[in-house]
This record gives sequence, C-alpha cells and structure tokens, in this order.
Amino acid sequence: MNRAELINHLLSVRRGTRYLEVGVHAEEDNFAHVRAAHKVGVDVDPVTTFCGTSDEFFAQNRDVFHLVFIDGLHTEQQVARDIENAYRCLAPGGCVVLHDCLPPDAWHQRDAEQYNQGENWNGTVWKAALREFNRTTHRCCIVDADWGCGVIDTSAGQIPAR
Repeated sequence: MNRAELINHLLSVRRGTRYLEVGVHAEEDNFAHVRAAHKVGVDVDPVTTFCGTSDEFFAQNRDVFHLVFIDGLHTEQQVARDIENAYRCLAPGGCVVLHDCLPPDAWHQRDAEQYNQGENWNGTVWKAALREFNRTTHRCCIVDADWGCGVIDTSAGQIPAR
C-alpha cells in the first residue's frame, strides 16, 4: 500500500469528497492519484491550487475537508502547526494523515539546515506525530508504507454504513 491508496481507502470508507494536501511538490507523486471530487493542493512552488506556505493557506482558508494530508515542511514545529490548523478545517469524522513518520535512520531525520534539495528527508515529522498521538483522544496509528503514514482518525467509530 502506498500513501495514495491509503488516502483513497480512508476517503472511500467515509464517503469523503473533499481533500486537502499540504506540501504537494509534484502533483504526479500523490495529488493526481487521489480520488476526490474537490481537491486543494498547497505548496510554495506554483504547481497546485494554492501557491504559498501552509501557514498562509490556513490563515485565509474557509473550506472544510474530509481528509487532510500533511507532507509540507518536515520539521516538528511546522508539522505540529499544520496538525492544529488541519483540525480547524476538518469535517466531523475526518482524518489527518501525516507523511514521513518512519525515518529509517538518523540521516533521514537530520535538521532542515542539513537537508539539500533532491535528497531523501523525513525530518522530524515523527516527533510531532508522537506528541499529537500522546495528546489527543482520537484514534491514531502509523501505517508502515511510504516512509510511514501517521493517521489521526477523528471518527471515533462513527464510520457511516453503506
């Protein structure tokens, strides 16, 4: 399973139609494979719906989403802010999915200042994920796919019957 398959599964199970991706980078990597009627992509590169930082996007956003996928700046502080902002625009019973939660070694979780464009980098996403998993009352897990996908499920068992 890859991240797009996980996202599509979660959207399908919840009959979700509204999707937000923070940190698109290249649409063909994930964004283009997500099946949702309404998709918004956020990135500092002008390849998506909103060109700018996630902080800038969330400051002006009035939309609601069934699933928010966070794959932007891979620092603990920014991911924690993105999670908090995602909750504010998440539909009841929605999910937040965090990419890059399972770095394979210390090099993959190095500081942003040590990262060079084009290198693999998971950053410290896992720290923000662990902090949120310990803090929240929502169901949380990490799926061992695509560098680790953390799932924060706010449905509390309220998945609609088909």
